[in-house]
Amino acid sequence: MTSRERALGYAGAALAAVGFAALYAAHLGERSHAHDAGYLVIGLVMASVLAAAIRTGSRYFAGFAAIIVAAGPWGKNAVYGFPFLGLGGWYLLTASRLQRERTAERAAARRAERAATRGTERDRPTRKQGRGRSQEPSGPRASKRYTPPKPPRRRPAKPTTSRATDQDD
Repeated sequence: MTSRERALGYAGAALAAVGFAALYAAHLGERSHAHDAGYLVIGLVMASVLAAAIRTGSRYFAGFAAIIVAAGPWGKNAVYGFPFLGLGGWYLLTASRLQRERTAERAAARRAERAATRGTERDRPTRKQGRGRSQEPSGPRASKRYTPPKPPRRRPAKPTTSRATDQDD
């Protein structure tokens, strides 16, 4: 993670903690808002998980943690979760893009390495060329398996309808 990504993540975690505290700390003593203490604890735990994810430096972990904070107990103020949804999406897209670039670089390095080793192998004569045999035909090798052709399908016989007459004489 870059220092900019870390700073945004820590700012987001602090903002989440302050936001949850502002929403639920004011009603802690009231009997009608008894559930607010639980929501406050859940929100603060989510904010600390986001901070821990930023500390690990994993963009994927930080992205998923930010998305979880976005789905946190915001209550009627669910709009406050949208910035965290954007932050999590940004972390995930950045991680995906960097992973794709690294994979392409590794594949290019492998191709270059294979091309270098193939060139040295082609310069050496093969065993078959050393015996004086002709070159192998180009294209795929013939299969040793023989599958006989299927016999032609027989058409089902058309049912003949015969009319039987009653002879009650």
